[in-house]
Amino acid sequence: MELHKVALKDVVPFPSMIINVASIDVSDSDIIQKIAANYKYVYLVTENDSEEKIGVLANIKQFAKISNLTCTITFECICRMRKIRTLSNDKVSYPLILAEPVYEKAFDRLSGSKYEAYRRMLLDALRTYADTDTTFDRKILSKAEATKDIGVLSDFIA
Repeated sequence: MELHKVALKDVVPFPSMIINVASIDVSDSDIIQKIAANYKYVYLVTENDSEEKIGVLANIKQFAKISNLTCTITFECICRMRKIRTLSNDKVSYPLILAEPVYEKAFDRLSGSKYEAYRRMLLDALRTYADTDTTFDRKILSKAEATKDIGVLSDFIA
């Protein structure tokens, strides 16, 4: 999965966290705004982590530009991700990287397996569609949320 890497200062992101960054550098706010408009997900890491092998897949829940000097962004962390390689120049503010979900203990409800991470992304996409389409039957969403099989879930979306 191709994602833009966003390094957070003084925050260690974990699955199921909601992170609100209250002030972003002016030079970065336009870049973040473009990422929020074109991509739904980002790869969050801690700025101090020099290795940055493990990060978190995060949904951009909200982006608000308050003034020309400040903006806020809210991330919803979904699951742990492992960086495979950098696809763009690592010197840019938010490089494009290739990452995949990390398999953790099967009983870890927060992170789960790769399939669970993909399942959550599919459900999130279906919920977003249901919120925008007033004619969407909510029973389909309830059935999709109840299923654990990613193949059946993708049939609901198709």
